[in-house]
Amino acid sequence: MRMNSLIPRSSPFSHGVNTLFDEINSQMAELSPIVQVWANWMMFIFAVSVFFVRKYWEARFALVSISATMMLAMTIFAVWRNVHLFALAHILCWTPLLIYIVKKWRAAQEEKYRTWGLFRIWLGMLVLTMVISLPLDIRDVILVMTGQK
Repeated sequence: MRMNSLIPRSSPFSHGVNTLFDEINSQMAELSPIVQVWANWMMFIFAVSVFFVRKYWEARFALVSISATMMLAMTIFAVWRNVHLFALAHILCWTPLLIYIVKKWRAAQEEKYRTWGLFRIWLGMLVLTMVISLPLDIRDVILVMTGQK
């Protein structure tokens, strides 16, 4: 039995997952090269968390956050068919992560926050990435809601 036959025809996924990915890739290809590089950077910086998950809660939270982001982004895309609304998934999944890391970073007296190791460098780059991305994501959602994207 094919997977598509298990999904009701009224479902946003009724056209098949491959078609969904093709449409995402098509829309991503239309974005400016700098936006494509930024999207790849965001995936990379979150993926690096796998090297720290064994020892650090922040990395575990980042890995769960990017996983949730991808699932939510796919669902949002399946419903609205607009790659710019990936921003909504970023806002919903990354904001709690950013708040957690910043609160922990500010309150902690732990050695991992005082020394310049690979974890702290990665964590700083992750925070910087989210701090840059989230305002742009808010802008994208507003532009989509106002019909400008």
